Amino acid sequence: MLYVSIIFGIFAVQFTKGTLFSRTIGDLVISAGQESDASGVPVPVLPVQAAAYGVNFFLDENTPVLAYTSGNTAVELKVTEISSDDTSFSLSFDDGSRVSFSPGRRGDIRAIEIRASVSGDYRSLSLPFKLTRSARVEPEGSLPVIRSGKQRFAFTGAAFVHDDTQAVQRVKIEASAPTVYYQTWIPAKGVNLEVLVHNPAATEEHYRQNQDRFASAVLPLFRAAISSGSLNEKTVTAYIAEMGRIGMYQTALDAVPDAFKRGTARTYLSSPFLNTLERSWQSMIARDREERSLLSRQFTENNLRVFEFPHLVPYLVDRGSTVFLDDIIRVASAVDLSTLTPLQAAGLLEIMQDMQVYSPQRSDALLLLAETCERVIRESLVQIQDTLYVTTGGTLIDSYATFRIAHILRRYGTMSAATAPWQHAGTLLYTSLLSRAENDAVLPVSFESAVTGGAATGIPVAGDRKMPVEDLYPLVMNENTWYPRAVSLSREVEPGVWAWTAARSITYAGNPDGSVRYRVQFPRGQSHYLVLNGIGQFTRIQLYGMDFRTDPRFESYNSSG
Repeated sequence: MLYVSIIFGIFAVQFTKGTLFSRTIGDLVISAGQESDASGVPVPVLPVQAAAYGVNFFLDENTPVLAYTSGNTAVELKVTEISSDDTSFSLSFDDGSRVSFSPGRRGDIRAIEIRASVSGDYRSLSLPFKLTRSARVEPEGSLPVIRSGKQRFAFTGAAFVHDDTQAVQRVKIEASAPTVYYQTWIPAKGVNLEVLVHNPAATEEHYRQNQDRFASAVLPLFRAAISSGSLNEKTVTAYIAEMGRIGMYQTALDAVPDAFKRGTARTYLSSPFLNTLERSWQSMIARDREERSLLSRQFTENNLRVFEFPHLVPYLVDRGSTVFLDDIIRVASAVDLSTLTPLQAAGLLEIMQDMQVYSPQRSDALLLLAETCERVIRESLVQIQDTLYVTTGGTLIDSYATFRIAHILRRYGTMSAATAPWQHAGTLLYTSLLSRAENDAVLPVSFESAVTGGAATGIPVAGDRKMPVEDLYPLVMNENTWYPRAVSLSREVEPGVWAWTAARSITYAGNPDGSVRYRVQFPRGQSHYLVLNGIGQFTRIQLYGMDFRTDPRFESYNSSG
């Protein structure tokens, strides 16, 4: 009976004095405790542990967090508060410093974000941890990589220096760089992007030179097609766009046969130049219907090909399909991103950038995927001397995909200093592929990467198919605003407003009297046929300050009438 009383007394003291708890946040397993002081205020009880991926961050009476002064003197910190929510676990200390652990996944990267708020008295914090029983350190050069099961992890930067003479290891976080990641370690493969920065073919000057050389080479081909009468709508559209670019727009319009202008086979593509909007616009409506149906099906199936759709985010916003923006995040989070093709990975980078513009509140979830997308693309790059190509499936070089990827990377490289090398990579992809064009204008549909002794030695043409010049033109001259395109006005006006145009630019301004002004930049005196979609009801239109078509039916009008 006395034995039972003693045991009961021990348990009573434990549960009266403090409360132990454990919690799992993502892959982070937390064990801690707290008790109430004389004033009833909760205070932490040591030990405190937070474990994941083979490491156990812990504090106990003998192993505190250390803070370092500018003179490198170590000071022990005392834990004053423990807190957690659905996404993170935090420790606060008596000097005002704070450390938070936030687990998460970025594509196929598992990570613990360790963020420190270091008191102004110190320059760094040192957090203790032990390896779990199944973990071990496997050095990769100077980097201590930790194996846990079949996976390997590492701390970013120089935060961790392994000391194999000590059971307790430490990770140091500098006040000047307060965030460290403990994350999946994947060996770096592929091209060293930093080297590309110094390649002359990766410069903006070389990019423009290649573009101009292509434009000069294709124009005679377009003229020959116009003269021979062997026309199709893409050829006529590309011809007019190029002539407009060099200041010969009216000459191009006059050269197009009247029979083609009056033809019933034309679609929305050439309508900004050749009119018949009311009839030809039905083809755009039909195309939109088909594309939205396809996208809906791909989202439902978690099909990665949905990321290949050009300018997906503005397209969905402009078409009133913003519900699919959440599906983008859902699909990206649900699938194995390591299986992305280079084009799909680049498409996700484009989506990520556009989401920052059109729906910033959704962008953070996609920013976490950038590292995986970068790795997929980098491992697909093939460098042969001073040229660069991107392969799909290890050997195939698809010309269409290459130009799409190149333009996306050129834009991605402007995001920050960290992404800047990608702009050079995109430029070099563009100039390398265009350098393979026959007579500067004719390009095969695909090439193959020839490998000898494990190294790429050449890119012979795969098959005898050539890209039609009229299909190649908008890929190479993608910055030529004379080529008809969709221009989103959703940010300036409201979601769902967009234009189909060949104008250099369209701007919007609202006036105090409730009227709105769309300013369209196009050569004055030249014909330009514009479609504005999604605009609200109106009672009057003015062009150059003069009322236009006061007939109530003018909302659908023929501007040549």
